[in-house]
Amino acid sequence: FDCQICPHPCLVQPEANSVKWKGELAVAALERAGSVVTSRYFDPRSIQALVDPQKFFLSGHPIPKAKTPTTDVLEYYSSPRGRGYLAEHDAIEEDKIELAQKYGYQVPELCERVKELSLMTKSLQQIFYGLQPGWIVNLHDGEIIKPTDPKLVEFYNTETML
Repeated sequence: FDCQICPHPCLVQPEANSVKWKGELAVAALERAGSVVTSRYFDPRSIQALVDPQKFFLSGHPIPKAKTPTTDVLEYYSSPRGRGYLAEHDAIEEDKIELAQKYGYQVPELCERVKELSLMTKSLQQIFYGLQPGWIVNLHDGEIIKPTDPKLVEFYNTETML
């Protein structure tokens, strides 16, 4: 379930990138080009939904809660070096400067579009931006069905580990 990113700076456009795993050189290339990088863990069920959202939504299943990283990769997703989504923001900013010094560039100012994209965040349990776990997306009727049963609401709003 790996995303491959080419580390050549000439081939990188400024974006807010959320990827599963990447190397230091790829992070440096993306950040040098003015991108924001976040490593996000995606469990197999989340990946299935993300790979073909239309197929997932047409299935009529509620959006599942994203799982937290397994213990063997928890450290990576908590690390500022890996730009992990569980890492402290200030630690990531410090590491950006260290990485820029290591590879000989200045951390660029983010363009407005990238700033806006980087402010869009998901809760730890969200798979899709703007759509919450437990919701059913009805593409045929163009509507979103939200759970109303108190037990379902509590289940989908409670953060769980694994």
